[in-house]
Amino acid sequence: MGLLSNPHTRSKLSTFIGRFANVVSLFMYLGGLIWFLALAHPDFNGGVYFSENALLPGLARAEFGGSGLKEYFNNYKAQFKGKTDRDVPTSWLLKELVALGLEVHTQPYEFTYPMNLMNNETVPGENVYAILRAPRASSTESMVMSTPLRPSATSLGRTDGSVALMLALAKHMKRKNYWSKDVIFLFSQHELIGTQAWLDGYLQVTSSIFPFIKPGRLPARGGLLQGAVNLEFESLNFDGVDVLIEGINGNMPNLDLPNVVHRLAREQGIESRIHGRSDIRTYDVTEMVRYNLVTMFTMMVQQATGMASANHGLFLRHRIDSLTIRGKSGTRNKLEDAGQLIEGVFRCFNNLLEKFHQSFFFYLQPCTYRYISIGLYTPPFGLMVAAALIQAIALWNKFSYDVTTRNDKLKANQEQAFTADGNFTQEALSTVRLPDSILQGIYQLLPLVIGCHLCGYVMLHTPTLFGGGEISQLQPVDAVLLGGLACFMSSMILLKTIVGKEEFDDLNWKLFKTLALIYHGIVLFSLSLLNISLSVFIAAYTVPVYCIVRPHNSRIVTLLQSLFLLIVSPLGIVILTLLAHNLLTGTMTWDSLSLEVVLSNLSDSIVYALVDHFLYNNYIVYITCLTQLPIWLMMWTVANMNV
Repeated sequence: MGLLSNPHTRSKLSTFIGRFANVVSLFMYLGGLIWFLALAHPDFNGGVYFSENALLPGLARAEFGGSGLKEYFNNYKAQFKGKTDRDVPTSWLLKELVALGLEVHTQPYEFTYPMNLMNNETVPGENVYAILRAPRASSTESMVMSTPLRPSATSLGRTDGSVALMLALAKHMKRKNYWSKDVIFLFSQHELIGTQAWLDGYLQVTSSIFPFIKPGRLPARGGLLQGAVNLEFESLNFDGVDVLIEGINGNMPNLDLPNVVHRLAREQGIESRIHGRSDIRTYDVTEMVRYNLVTMFTMMVQQATGMASANHGLFLRHRIDSLTIRGKSGTRNKLEDAGQLIEGVFRCFNNLLEKFHQSFFFYLQPCTYRYISIGLYTPPFGLMVAAALIQAIALWNKFSYDVTTRNDKLKANQEQAFTADGNFTQEALSTVRLPDSILQGIYQLLPLVIGCHLCGYVMLHTPTLFGGGEISQLQPVDAVLLGGLACFMSSMILLKTIVGKEEFDDLNWKLFKTLALIYHGIVLFSLSLLNISLSVFIAAYTVPVYCIVRPHNSRIVTLLQSLFLLIVSPLGIVILTLLAHNLLTGTMTWDSLSLEVVLSNLSDSIVYALVDHFLYNNYIVYITCLTQLPIWLMMWTVANMNV
């Protein structure tokens, strides 16, 4: 504190920052970026462990033997014969659940797609759920086992195996008397839409501010939801499981929950993966770090989108720890093994005396047995963002010094402020145009700040303006995309025209950029507490460009700055991140790369984000339109100022 409170040392610090700001910013940014990438190395992260001793993973012997599993699987598949491509056999499912002696109910609901995607057609749906009442408690707590009911025409992979597995597990669990929590078996239609309708009805809340999903009333409820496991198995045999943990808006389950699943999977001889990437076993540290870095990157990309990686993600919004276990068809493991895994997870749930709270909720995972906690990734992220704040401090010092110097000079030479005919000299005029105080300078630039945010606000309402089907020549999705692009380009041109006609003093852009950099840092630090992956990607792309942007008389320099700004614009960040993800994970090769593929991936990503925004209240659209786009437009304004 003495360094900042002592005027002498504070002056030295300000002088040092003003003189070496560029060098300090460069080293802080590169140091933070390299440090963050180094977190994939075992020396910079930690090994997983169980913080909640009550879980007792693997202590109880697995008793599930797969009784009736094949019969349920074959009978369920047979129900699709004679049905349309969109129907699911809910009536057969109801009959089987009633035969097991469970408390069975249905929940009707209806929904419409946003942006006139289905011509505003109302689509009906029905969730089926059964409650196994705890014989040793009074229905004060519950656990959820869920699976989506997918029709035969689905492109996401059938869930016949998970439906059969849940029925077999329900039959097995019904015979046991050690359950201290209700077990709810949920079969939802229409993927996340059905899950959200059921959660809204169960918790009696409204998750989205847009009335596209209208849930029906639930005839019966269990106790407080303690946890949920979503299952997605295609057939009776599979090759390992993917453990998906990312929820809506970047929410994550308590780290103890995925640790339990990975631990029990290893005991059952099941290979567990993170987004399809198995753990690498090698003594080559360089190869291991490179592999784990790609795994961590794939997880961060999923979290940065703010979209749920599967149906479990909507439970996390309500602080219900959940994950998805997905097994694709294969030959290595049998569905009975998955049943013993799920039984073990629910036995751990059953042991809990309180909600998950002991372990981390903010973390990243480079592999299944290592983790990077918030205390490890915050310092390198802070260094990257602080690089821009150093530039803001340097500009602030220059602004304050120049204003004080010019005002003092004018006061000291008042007799030289006028010419012989009584008019102001050029030097006096330049000083008169300066703000008398910092607050006055901010007031002068406030219209530009408001204008940048108004452009973002208009962009936020682009789907409503162009997605109503009023433009009959275009599909609603195409109208929204083209309307958004037109709004983006209009904002750029409008701001460039305004600042190009107005002559700005050298100090105006310094104050304006200082405000933009400080605003940028505050937003990123705040966002990192909600979605660290999104914050890291934004900082990695934007900080170096935002630091170097400034007005320039050379058209070539201004053109280059504009090009760099376009690369790190919100659209540019999406394109670059998608390309990196697809190339690193092998879903795309350099030979298959083309402009058509890039634009197709970009449009799909935007549409998915908008649908998530309207249906599930995904914050990514708000963050982009109300913070990142205005900040980018402020930097665009700085680059095109006429000084």
